[in-house]
Amino acid sequence: MSGRNSVMVAIKLRPIRNQPCNWRVVDNSIQLVDSQTEPYYFDHIFDQDATNQIIFDKMAKPIVHSAIEGFNGTIFAYGQTSSGKTYTMMGDEENPGVMVLAAKEIFKEIQQHSDRQFLLRVGYIEIYNERIYDLLNKKNQDLKILRDEANAIINVNCEEIIIMCENDLLHYLKQGSKERTVGETNMNERSSRSHAIFRIIIESRKIDRSEEDTVTQSIINLVDLAGSERADQTGARGARLKEGGHINKSLLFLSTVIKRLSENEDKKYICYRESKLTRILQDSLGGNTLTAIICTIKPNTIEETQSTLSFALRAKVIKNKPAVNEIVSDATAMKRLEKEITVLKSRLAEERRKNESQIKVGELEMRIKNEVLKIITSHTLHVNHAQHEKRRRTWCPMSTKTNNPPSALPIPINQRTAMSGMQSSKISSYHTPLITLRASSPVGNTLEDATALQTDMCNISEEFIPGELVDFDKLSLVKTPKQGSRSKEHSLTPILCTNPKLTLEKIESDFVELQRFTNLENKIDFKYHPDAALKLKVDALTERNALLENQRLEYIQLKDDFSATRDDLTQSEKRQGSSRGIFHFDGIEIDLHPYGNVMCCIDIPLYFVNKIEIWVKLFQNISNFVGYKF
Repeated sequence: MSGRNSVMVAIKLRPIRNQPCNWRVVDNSIQLVDSQTEPYYFDHIFDQDATNQIIFDKMAKPIVHSAIEGFNGTIFAYGQTSSGKTYTMMGDEENPGVMVLAAKEIFKEIQQHSDRQFLLRVGYIEIYNERIYDLLNKKNQDLKILRDEANAIINVNCEEIIIMCENDLLHYLKQGSKERTVGETNMNERSSRSHAIFRIIIESRKIDRSEEDTVTQSIINLVDLAGSERADQTGARGARLKEGGHINKSLLFLSTVIKRLSENEDKKYICYRESKLTRILQDSLGGNTLTAIICTIKPNTIEETQSTLSFALRAKVIKNKPAVNEIVSDATAMKRLEKEITVLKSRLAEERRKNESQIKVGELEMRIKNEVLKIITSHTLHVNHAQHEKRRRTWCPMSTKTNNPPSALPIPINQRTAMSGMQSSKISSYHTPLITLRASSPVGNTLEDATALQTDMCNISEEFIPGELVDFDKLSLVKTPKQGSRSKEHSLTPILCTNPKLTLEKIESDFVELQRFTNLENKIDFKYHPDAALKLKVDALTERNALLENQRLEYIQLKDDFSATRDDLTQSEKRQGSSRGIFHFDGIEIDLHPYGNVMCCIDIPLYFVNKIEIWVKLFQNISNFVGYKF
């Protein structure tokens, strides 16, 4: 598989019931029934009776084996909606899918490489409506696509979790699948409304290595694409219609890229950025990856199946350039983890030299053990498997029927002789576990200490004694040490120091250390949690902003009022200007004209000044003429 450059393509027929089959499968070819057209040929064609295990063995298993050696691999399912893509990738309890079988196969293959150490990480994302979501962390939404220039790979800034066993891997796979977006349509009760990508990053290096040895890094992409659909068939409306539009659009860009790759003899530039799906799968299409495509079809359809087969034919022509990924730099998680372990060991040695706090020493020892256990080897997998098989036996009722009902109380002496002749199979269900207390050994200086620790735990022999065979009058379940002798067994009760002065000094040192930690916590709280002061500032600024906003609105209102008043004044001045005229009174001509802010100015001869009655009459006539009251 590692020397294969072409994309491997297979066709999977979904089982149908009580419906006619329009396609006929012969070996690795498929064609329409009662048709003279040329058949379609592919690497593998799986009929309706093929199980997911058969599909995995033919399509995915070689890629998993190559990934352990350092090759990138991608396996994805393509097809129309309700054609069986998700069932092929996930399966069920009776027929596990390709993703589940790949997870199991990874650990089986690691057990075959006893000369290497492995570090595994997983990430799970979905592309929903052209936005990327993290299925392992709901808080991570609208993720970005990044290109790691150091390792020349395309990444998504999703959460990556380090796994240490097969159960962890299956747990996160199941957990992420539950968070995936699904919906009901006319063609499928649980239709996938997003493209899901489960990514496994495998790093490994030799156990017996030098400082210049490289780290091999490979990525396995397990992709379950959403199916192409037609709105008139699915009956999609509203949100479902929008989802279907985004799905068809991304699949169209995927088909376009594959078509250009299959026809690109001149090696022209091909754009992968039109869709986030093609951008993430860029290395899988014409890049440094071993790729397998499983195209699922429904044998009772013709038009949609022909479209899927045409896609598969174009994909089969694509040539990739797979190669082993060897990284010399420190940009790998395995080297970063080893550096962190080295730093922790240095801190542990410093704390032991100070001999101030056993709490810190214990915490550092536990952190080192946890970090060391993240490195997986074939031996640690065997130890974990042995521990899983050798489970603690607990009390349960006797499986065989006896005349006398069993009792948890001590058996009388006259009955113990009879009980001693019973077969071990009849009383084996009364075994009581023996609790053993062991001293915690100090952490070593090599990564193999964790393996030795697991081996010691696995080799512990437990002795179980049936309660019916114990003479409680003669035997003591707890051995009390003699006075004056120092027992090496650990006790759950702390032993007080015989020297009061040393005890007092120990208490005083612990008290000083506790005060030091308390002061440090107060400083941290003051430094990194200034929430109260910031909140008061924000409230004051918010109140000030609201006040300024009200003043701005008042200013706008006053400005509008001023403009309206100015317009009214202009109109009034125009009316006053038009009111100028000549007024005749008792044969005398009086000139009325506007003058400044005064309503009007009247030019009257001087000989009328002393005639008050005439003045009153004159003003009355003028007021009637002008239209204003004086």
